[in-house]
Amino acid sequence: MRTRAFTYRLMKHVDLSIVLSRYNRADAEKLFPKKIEVVSNGIPDPCPGYERDILPRRRARLEARRRLLNGETLSAESHAQADGDPQIVHVLYLAHCSREKGAFDAMAGVALANKKLAEQGVPISLRLTVTGTFVTAADRVEFEKLMKDDAISGSVHYAGFVSGDQKEKLLRSADLFCFPTFYPNENQPVNLIEAMAFGLPVITTRWRSLPEVFPNGYPGLVDVRSPEQIANGLLELLTEDGEMLRGLFLKNFTLDSYLSGLATAFHTLEQNNPRPAFVPVPMR
Repeated sequence: MRTRAFTYRLMKHVDLSIVLSRYNRADAEKLFPKKIEVVSNGIPDPCPGYERDILPRRRARLEARRRLLNGETLSAESHAQADGDPQIVHVLYLAHCSREKGAFDAMAGVALANKKLAEQGVPISLRLTVTGTFVTAADRVEFEKLMKDDAISGSVHYAGFVSGDQKEKLLRSADLFCFPTFYPNENQPVNLIEAMAFGLPVITTRWRSLPEVFPNGYPGLVDVRSPEQIANGLLELLTEDGEMLRGLFLKNFTLDSYLSGLATAFHTLEQNNPRPAFVPVPMR
């Protein structure tokens, strides 16, 4: 309470408060600012060569997957263009390995999706790569317990903490991105923005400000703690590309758009509070 009182006393009635999303306006409103502006997060483009280096492979894999789902037989050339394994859908989870971040729901969702595909006799399966460190010892114990389930261990690979070139390689080689978080302080996580930048179809939750990132009716949004919905969402996205999400990234979540948004927000202060005219003081 002392910290709250101190914050309120120092920060109330400011001229401008900047928040990342409409969801966060309620936090700023508690301090009674004169104006609130929404400026979304932004990062430098992590794959500026997307159209040249990533898109052709993604399109080849998507086309091969669609043909397999239609019961067609692929030629050796189609297999090669799709990196030799179009029958395996590579799903990536990139975050802290914890329940609240959605790691265990992602694992369960992929296992359920594989069960549905097997029951339908579809020659496609999902393989989940889980990255990130364990937040608590209890998280590690729960992960190891889940990996004793044959249905999960057969479809999950744990890659540990990744960064730099290894992280970029995983984002390039993935087919889908799964991040069913319900972390209490989630907002506009960078991992989600990076997945969009790499043109990955995304499964994530209707949690806090996350739905604002996506267009209305986006099929990859699920309820929190819902492996069944995750499984259905993954299956629905099997034949969808992520080019639309790449476009959203370029429009809304680049570093340039972030800096431009800040500049526009700051400019509103000049418009509302014009500087007084300069009056020279005579020299004595």
